[in-house]
Amino acid sequence: MPSALAPAIQCWSRAATTAWLGIVGARPGQSIPDLGVCRSATVLVRATGIVIAGALSAGVWMGLYFVLKRAMPPTVGRRLHNDDGSGLASPPTANRAAANSGEGAARMVAVVHALSVCVLAAYSNLVAGPWAYSSVGERNTPTQTATLQLSLGYFLFDIGWSVSAGGETLLLCCHHAASLGAILSGLCLDASGSELVGSLFGAEISNPALQLRWFLLEAGHKGSALLLYVDLVFAVTFLVCRVVWAPTLLFVVLASPKPHWCIKVGGSSLQLISWAWSLVVVGKLSKAIRSLAAMRGSGTTTDQRQDKKHS
Repeated sequence: MPSALAPAIQCWSRAATTAWLGIVGARPGQSIPDLGVCRSATVLVRATGIVIAGALSAGVWMGLYFVLKRAMPPTVGRRLHNDDGSGLASPPTANRAAANSGEGAARMVAVVHALSVCVLAAYSNLVAGPWAYSSVGERNTPTQTATLQLSLGYFLFDIGWSVSAGGETLLLCCHHAASLGAILSGLCLDASGSELVGSLFGAEISNPALQLRWFLLEAGHKGSALLLYVDLVFAVTFLVCRVVWAPTLLFVVLASPKPHWCIKVGGSSLQLISWAWSLVVVGKLSKAIRSLAAMRGSGTTTDQRQDKKHS
């Protein structure tokens, strides 16, 4: 590292740490087991590690994005979807095709992140331990810290891409902000990794189905039985993990005196956002069930009707 950059990085780490300590209400002399942070060299080392780990993680996700974007087939984004579900509209402009190619790469990155986090979270809770329900507010394990750092970089990348691409909803921006706040809290406090990693599992397990839905729409499968089954899988997974299971873990966190108030506020915020999204997901689930029932009743599918039309 050039010698000129070292003072700048040290100054940034000290400023970020001081600001964060003021936010969480740390007091000089508090021990790390009591709060997880204190005004000492340990905090500066930890803050520097968080900054470096977040930058490296975001760089990895950004590099993967550019690789996938370059490898993405040029046909991605070239099929628009008519109201009749044929998906045979005229090709869009070059700008739209390029934008959709970038969106396709970003969604593939989201799938890789979701699968990676789910595997790490399952290993952390079920194999390496400790179990989230019995260790809320306790010190992070190396696996939990690595998982949080991996997600920190991804959410930084995703927020940057969403801002540059535009079109994101306010609710999604709030979700990303709450997720970043919770992850940073866990890393700065060096605690509550078990419940944060468990929450990441519940939040990301339905993501691959959501991204598959987008790719099916781009491939012209609007109204098909395959898309409806994917909608069904996504909706059931989302509702079971975020509406049924997640509140049980949140209750344990709120009832325990160990987790810091940052963790409790972040978890409550994310749960409120999940409940707001669940209203939309329930509507999609109901629509998918009715459409599948209608297809089975008629004995045909949208793809079969399209084949008959073209023949």
